[in-house]
Amino acid sequence: MTMIGFNGGGSFDPDGTLIAYAWTFGDGGSASGMVTSHTYTTPGTYSVILTVTDNSGLRSSDTAVVSVANRPPVANAGPDQTASVGSAVTFSASGSDPDGTVGSFSWDFGDGTSATGATVSHSYAAPGSYTATLTVMDDRGARATDSALVTVTGSAAPRWVHGLGGSATDVGYGVAVDASGNAVMTGRVESTVDFGGGVVCPPAAVFVSKYSQSGAAMWSKCLGGDLGGGTGRAVAVDGNGNVLVTGKFSGTVDFGTGPITSAGATDIFLAKYSAAGDPVWSRAFGGGMNDAGNGVAVDRGGNVVLIGTAGGGSDFGGGPIMANGYSIVVAKFSPTGAHLWSKGIGGDLGGGTGRAVAVDGNGNVLVTGKFSGTVDFGTGPITSAGATDIFLAKYSAAGDPVWSRAFGGGMNDAGNGVAVDRGGNVVLIGTAGGGSDFGGGPIMANGYSIVVAKFSPTGAHLWSKGIGDSFSNSGNAVAVDPSGNIAVTGAFSGPADFGGGVLTSAGVDIFLAKLSPTGGHLWSRRFGSALAVHAGNGVACDGSGNVLVTGSFENSIDLGAGWTTSFAHKDMFVAKYSPAGDYLWSRLAGGLFDDAGRGIAVDTSGKVVVTGTFQAAVNFGAGSLTSAGRTDIFVARYAGDGTPLGAQRFGGADFDAGNAVAVDAGGRPVV
Repeated sequence: MTMIGFNGGGSFDPDGTLIAYAWTFGDGGSASGMVTSHTYTTPGTYSVILTVTDNSGLRSSDTAVVSVANRPPVANAGPDQTASVGSAVTFSASGSDPDGTVGSFSWDFGDGTSATGATVSHSYAAPGSYTATLTVMDDRGARATDSALVTVTGSAAPRWVHGLGGSATDVGYGVAVDASGNAVMTGRVESTVDFGGGVVCPPAAVFVSKYSQSGAAMWSKCLGGDLGGGTGRAVAVDGNGNVLVTGKFSGTVDFGTGPITSAGATDIFLAKYSAAGDPVWSRAFGGGMNDAGNGVAVDRGGNVVLIGTAGGGSDFGGGPIMANGYSIVVAKFSPTGAHLWSKGIGGDLGGGTGRAVAVDGNGNVLVTGKFSGTVDFGTGPITSAGATDIFLAKYSAAGDPVWSRAFGGGMNDAGNGVAVDRGGNVVLIGTAGGGSDFGGGPIMANGYSIVVAKFSPTGAHLWSKGIGDSFSNSGNAVAVDPSGNIAVTGAFSGPADFGGGVLTSAGVDIFLAKLSPTGGHLWSRRFGSALAVHAGNGVACDGSGNVLVTGSFENSIDLGAGWTTSFAHKDMFVAKYSPAGDYLWSRLAGGLFDDAGRGIAVDTSGKVVVTGTFQAAVNFGAGSLTSAGRTDIFVARYAGDGTPLGAQRFGGADFDAGNAVAVDAGGRPVV
């Protein structure tokens, strides 16, 4: 409110006496008297009229214009604070307005994130000094700011770590998280590996493992037998916690619904399990070549989308692929496993590998991978610039082409992961050599860079990053949390800076990083040891923003709970971290040979499903599984706290692998 004084003393009557003064203030108010005052409650421009009357009854008026400005509010951000990395900092704002009311409080935490409200909490992912700025806006749009200094100490650590492995190379290839924070991992073991809960997988088996939020083993499955084996490559979880797993297998394998025999060297498998790990259905696809399922996703209706690579003659339900070489395959199936549509992309003039698939809220399908030569994704032919280029393509829910993009220079470039946020924006991760341009300018590297790029729903470039410069760099997997933050994992050597400072590898190390929706750094970690090769193969985010990762390690590794050593060669692992990067839990499994987690998914209750490959005997935490062939597929499940829920193995006498897993709306995994 603003009070203004008025004085009519300058008025006079040349032949008489003034006997009355009448004021109107332009806002409905009035007063009398030569001297008066008036309080305006609303900013604006007002016409003030003074009317005087003399002793003969004659009147005269004069007008003055009064401008009343909105007075700004007062903001108070509170005192400076000190906190540790990952701990919640509570900000309590106060504000007042001298001529109105406070309309809103908004915060900029100084690390690329923001919030609204008078009282808010925030966790910082990295140590340092941050200026938290409060902006108060009144009911008429005026603003005032105040700030508080926040000093963040210490470093974030993972909440739990599990080392799963035996005496050979055990690898986790995929990870997914359900709505309750349970983690599902898949991969391959080449030795006897204990996944927890009494599940021990044999060599040469695919594994799928599920862990609770605290890292306890819930269940594991080892897929493979005396006549076959394989590798689990990817895993996904639907809205009801069902698990979907895909990969490759050879020989004869039983995924729980009856034995299936491969037609070629390796065939694609797609399997679905309930939230409790019970088999629902399984499918196999292949011709006479080396076919592999590399990615799986589930839409809101429980429909399943598979991406992979298949040779001529492979039939996914819509007729055989007509190609002399390898085609990129995208296929969609109903919740019961019925064929909806499928596409074989590439032919005599070009071919490629489908690496990853995602589905947006409208059921549109996004796919990525690599291609060479000339390929038509349905929107016109595209020709690679180098040995192989990255592709990114979008299809409608019915399989109609929407748009496609190609990126690459003169080297072997590959798209390895794709995710979609709630707004339909698309995030791509891959590996690209110098000169590759994703829309923000060419990558400046002599070797290979880890590439993270974001595109609008129409395919327009939003931002892109090239990270590192080494021939061992590989961006392998990406996931988006409910807030649009982006989790990425893969492998790197040498220096790599995701925005929070340079990470330097000891050998070929695992990276795990989280970026904001605009690409800003939130936190980043490296895991590894000297003279060893490690890899993050799968990543998932649950409904609370926790991050789960699966992959493989050899020799020794510290995922946040202390150093652990592999059983023999490479072992698989699954680890869970909070939204701020704090350690939650981890599980490791392995045996005498190489074992790996390749795909991971999380259902709506937080249960985790993992798939991959293993060989010999491996315990996934819920009992030991033993492979029957060279390598078998495993499917392992865990509660949200990491408790093993069980594991299954599938495979024959040869090489089988689970590459991807998803969970449908009923909580059943499809592998």
